[in-house]
Order: sequence, then structure tokens, then C-alpha cells
Amino acid sequence: EAATQSVWLEGRLVYDPGDGTRVGDEGAVIVAIPETEEPQSPLSVQGIRPIDPELADTRKTIREIEESGGAYGRAAASGAFTLVLPRQDPYRLLLISRHATRSADRQIDELDLREMQEHFLRPEHLVGQSKYLWVAKEIHAGAEPLEHDFGQRGGDD
Repeated sequence: EAATQSVWLEGRLVYDPGDGTRVGDEGAVIVAIPETEEPQSPLSVQGIRPIDPELADTRKTIREIEESGGAYGRAAASGAFTLVLPRQDPYRLLLISRHATRSADRQIDELDLREMQEHFLRPEHLVGQSKYLWVAKEIHAGAEPLEHDFGQRGGDD
């Protein structure tokens, strides 16, 4: 049955360090959560933020994400990432830049924040001032790699 077959989500996350070039957003976070599953309870954001070092206690939240049918990963130096998802499904993806930040007056979108609160405890602490993308995406075998450009550090592009 195709729906239970695991599927890879590959992609690359980049940003502009301020000189007009695009470089890999090393350490950027990628979280995929199946839209078909109702969250048991919101997940802790402890240890899964881009600014957090990868520590053993991070594993608890990552395990909870995986048990819900989702996946967690971080971008390599090139910005490349690969997540293995347990099935083809519509997913909610949260991409959080490690290097590109929103300007101080730029808040998290209200609707995004409300939706994120269904999945995460205090998502404003998860995202912080980082640029992010919260998007629904149909993930299936053979899908195009996901490319996302967070834009300029500190800019609002």
C-alpha cells in the first residue's frame, strides 16, 4: 500500500548573508508533522531550536515528533537536508533559519502562531527572531526537492 511506504523529503535551505549571495543555512531546522494526526499534546521546543546545541535531552522531543509520524532535521553546511517520513501524506512543515533573522518589529504571523500552538508549546520561543516558513505540503515519492531561500539576514524580503 503506497500510503504506508516511507518517503524522503530532500531539499536545501539558503540565505543571503548581506552581500547578495546565497549560502547554505547550516543548522537551520526542518520539522515535518503529519496533518492527518491530531497532536496528543503540544511538543516542548527545548533543544530543537536552531540556536540550541544538539544534546541528548533533545532526543525526547524528536522521539515525540517521530512517534506522531513526523520527522526533525537540521541543514548541513551546504544547506542540504534529508528527512525520512514514514508515509506519503500531507504534512505541515516548519523551516527555521539558523542565520537569517526578521527585523525587530516583525512578529510571527498571527495565523501561523495559532496553528503552531496546536503542535508546539510556546512556538514563539521555537522560532524566536529567526525567519521561518510554516507551510502545508503534500509529500510523496518522487517529489521535487524543497528549496527555500530565507532571504537577507535582518531584511524583510
